[in-house]
Amino acid sequence: MSIQIGSYTFEGPIGTPESLRNNSGVYAVLTRRLSTEPYTVIDIGESGGIRDRVVNHDRSAERARANQGNGIYFAACYCNERDRGRIESELRTAYRPVCGVR
Repeated sequence: MSIQIGSYTFEGPIGTPESLRNNSGVYAVLTRRLSTEPYTVIDIGESGGIRDRVVNHDRSAERARANQGNGIYFAACYCNERDRGRIESELRTAYRPVCGVR
């Protein structure tokens, strides 16, 4: 399964972060109220090991507040270290996720 976020194709969305590969790339945390509604991006980040980063992230409590009791889903765009910072920055600017405001 895949989802388009910006101009990038992400694997997911999936309901458990343990199902993510622990590879380099950009991850998105998504939510939605109903299965018939589109996903909303609530967080975007990058890491050399996506699964470890998402599972152990310091913004977990912030994400729980942001999803307002709806499901949380995860998606990943696996890419090299050189590209992941650029992609994260581009998507944060485009989506302005509520978690991790800098």
